[in-house]
Amino acid sequence: MANKMIETRDIVFDVAPAGRNTLHLVKARIPDGQIFEDQMDARRAGARNQFASRSVEHSGLDIPSVREHVHAELPRMAEEADARAAEPHAFCVPGTEPWPKPVTLPEVLDEAYAAIKQYIDITDEAAFACALWSAWTHVFDQFDVAPLLVLKSPVKRCGKTSLLTVLSKFVTRPIPTSNISPAALYRVVEEQRPTLLIDEADTWLPNNREARGIINCGHTRDTAFIIRNQHSRPQRFSSWCPKLIAGIGNLPGTIEDRAIIIPLDRKPRDVQVDRLTRKAKRKLEVIGRKFARWAADHAGALDSDAEPADIPPCLNDRAVDNWWPLFILADHAGGHWPRRAREAAAKLSGEEDLDEEDVGIRLLAAIREILPSLPATDFIPTSDLLKALHVSDEWSSFGKGGRPISARAMANILRSFNIKPVKTAWNRGYCRESLEQAFRKYLAASPEQSAIAPYPAANDDGKTTYDDDIKHHNEAAAEANSCIGRDGDRAGSHDCCTAKTVRAEEWGVKRKRPLPHSFHAAPATPFVGGPRYTVGFKSELDLRRSGEKDEKLSIFDAIKQRLIKEMNQSERDPRTARTRTTHFRPSGCGCRNLAQTKRRR
Repeated sequence: MANKMIETRDIVFDVAPAGRNTLHLVKARIPDGQIFEDQMDARRAGARNQFASRSVEHSGLDIPSVREHVHAELPRMAEEADARAAEPHAFCVPGTEPWPKPVTLPEVLDEAYAAIKQYIDITDEAAFACALWSAWTHVFDQFDVAPLLVLKSPVKRCGKTSLLTVLSKFVTRPIPTSNISPAALYRVVEEQRPTLLIDEADTWLPNNREARGIINCGHTRDTAFIIRNQHSRPQRFSSWCPKLIAGIGNLPGTIEDRAIIIPLDRKPRDVQVDRLTRKAKRKLEVIGRKFARWAADHAGALDSDAEPADIPPCLNDRAVDNWWPLFILADHAGGHWPRRAREAAAKLSGEEDLDEEDVGIRLLAAIREILPSLPATDFIPTSDLLKALHVSDEWSSFGKGGRPISARAMANILRSFNIKPVKTAWNRGYCRESLEQAFRKYLAASPEQSAIAPYPAANDDGKTTYDDDIKHHNEAAAEANSCIGRDGDRAGSHDCCTAKTVRAEEWGVKRKRPLPHSFHAAPATPFVGGPRYTVGFKSELDLRRSGEKDEKLSIFDAIKQRLIKEMNQSERDPRTARTRTTHFRPSGCGCRNLAQTKRRR
């Protein structure tokens, strides 16, 4: 029969294609449930008048209204039916015949789970997910989200096609296919509302962006539409239907993000499962008929707006959307199914929050992993990040020709996360705070966080402040005759300092470049092993790298090392020669102790 029915005020007509005798089988469905049918040439006006009169006599309806609709609609319906029959690959997906006896959802789900385990070597969680998804296809119109079911394996001969065949007996209106064009995809969904079972997706789907877009938009009911020109006029097609996709390897990230992924591995030789014979397939069809009977009896009583409780916290927002209809079905079934559904969700969709297909996510994860090995500063030089990343196999050959990842490539990737490089007077790098914000937004929580807590206004004792620590340190430095004076000399010429003068040349530094940026003394975060001090060079310098030093002189050793590094760097790179000022003011010393050097380019 033709798929489209013309609805009049009182009667609904069905028109079948003309046979060899050029006659159409026309059925008139009366509102009280009676059906009147006759064979006629719907293209002849006399035959239509005769059919209208007989319909009215049979039903007792008003003949003028029926005759008017018969003349207006039957010729067009007959023409469309004949055109469909003339198409070489025209087909109609038959509906699933419901089981004759009433059934309950828990018992049918248990039968589906047992059948999957009987013929497929699969984990329990995957089998539970497949059973729930099969039941959902019979009531998918009750929900607003249509999760994909993706069967993937690392290599061939892992049971993808076998599992697809088993599930094809459970779902409603199945259409198996191994390849489909974008135009055929949205047209068959619009006309048939099937359950699409797409096999061999790895051979064509990754390179077909249009098909991927159609599949992606069908994830939610509100956006499941395609607009195409039809006879020079825009027409809207639907992409809303259940879809199963099977393939080898990873599918595009946008597909997997909208899917419940069923991983399959090759069956070990010592594991035995039943063969999927023709007789076995006929037995599996019984389960599909029972799902159809349950849907026909109880679909109206299903609360699709229910709020499932105890959702696993390891699921991200998209995973919760995918599992939401299955949680509702599991809660409706009761028994062990609510617990089984949540265990399956946590196992299949909650173990890994990292999107392996996204190079930006992988780079963020790599940076978070190496941050603890870098100095605990607010500013992280790009050179330090690259040096640590180049140890990894992935980033050491990320660029063209197997070259390591470059500073520009890293900046381009991080810019998509609103992480931009910062340029200082002497270096380029990234702010630790911006990196950590991206970690919290895009990466799963890590037990070892690399975040560095900001320094509070007071010390751990809650009484002394950093100014007190600086004063105490400078007093200790004065006792050790280690007070730095003007122009980097030791202030031995002043009354309060009796130590001999030590110039910068004795440190191995040639004063051809100005001194680095301002230094200031500040205590570092306490840790086991004794006190340490930090030196501010735009940010704090961790003195743990300086080794075990006397606490009175460790700050000056750090200054010395930093001066040598910056002087040498300034000589190598003339671009960093700018006006800089170095201040070090020990409060315990009465002398001026101000070292200032200026240089203009």
